[in-house]
Amino acid sequence: MDETLNKNIKKLWELISENLKSSNSMSGFYSLLNNTEKLSSYMEVCGIINSSNLLFERLKAKNKNITELVQEDDFQNTLLFLSLKAINSIPLQLKSYKNGIIDDRGKPKRKPVSEEDFDSIKELDGVFRNLKDIFHKKINYIKNTDDELNKHHFSIEMYNKINKLKDNLGES
Repeated sequence: MDETLNKNIKKLWELISENLKSSNSMSGFYSLLNNTEKLSSYMEVCGIINSSNLLFERLKAKNKNITELVQEDDFQNTLLFLSLKAINSIPLQLKSYKNGIIDDRGKPKRKPVSEEDFDSIKELDGVFRNLKDIFHKKINYIKNTDDELNKHHFSIEMYNKINKLKDNLGES
């Protein structure tokens, strides 16, 4: 991977880590979405999806089981990529989007005025808290472990938690 690209990806993870410290859920949520979108774009540039497709084809050709993917870096990167993409589709499911308080990218459009608006901000606060929890665990775990198998298991857990969060939003 190109050194500049690698530095940019590292910087985006640092920015994501900083976004998670925001006490203002509206601006923190927007900044987090902005940086996760950039990170997923960088991952596309790096060919993450192509690498994963090659991995699937290689396993298929060797008659291997999909559970053998868990330890493959390409598979883990794909889960991370899909998690980032899932996060960026969350605003469309939020009441604050439907009420016109944020746009489809999570950017604040107006201040809440009605009780319904304030209730929708509470929902956004909860989503931001959940994302903070998911990302803090992921970032801290990556920084503090050398156990590759556990790192990979954690990518699966992150992917599952983000999709559960999205499913719960769809039910409300």
